[in-house]
Amino acid sequence: MADGSQSRVDGEGAGAVPVVADHVLLRRIGAGAYGEVWLARNVTGVYRAVKVVWRARFDHERTYEREFTGLKRYEPISRLHPGLTDVLHVGRDDAAGYFYYVIELADPADEATGVGMDAYVPLTLGERVRRQVRLPVGECARIGAVVAEALGFLHEQGL
Repeated sequence: MADGSQSRVDGEGAGAVPVVADHVLLRRIGAGAYGEVWLARNVTGVYRAVKVVWRARFDHERTYEREFTGLKRYEPISRLHPGLTDVLHVGRDDAAGYFYYVIELADPADEATGVGMDAYVPLTLGERVRRQVRLPVGECARIGAVVAEALGFLHEQGL
């Protein structure tokens, strides 16, 4: 909630704001099969992204725990390669049924967003494609090379 008062959640995240230590979750800015990404502000006033992964969205406990184990293995190496997203903090709330991780916020899709975060939209690959319809071939090749290099690094680390 934008006013800083956060409520507990019902185990599936329906309609409530998760509680993340030292962060105020302002609004949801993305969602996927297992969780959501929230725009958050930490205690020093820095904006971050918080990914919340819900236990209730997995069919089996083992699959949920495998995801958390993978995150625990990824976190310490996330800052070792420029092609990886840095994980700044990991936490979980088993009673509420989720784990989360804090990452740097993506660049804004619109330059004017720097003035205020009310209109913030992350500049993701999906957002770029939505706006441009097609990316230039050279840009696709550059992105593919960065991703391949980062994946190679992850494989070298056993992930």
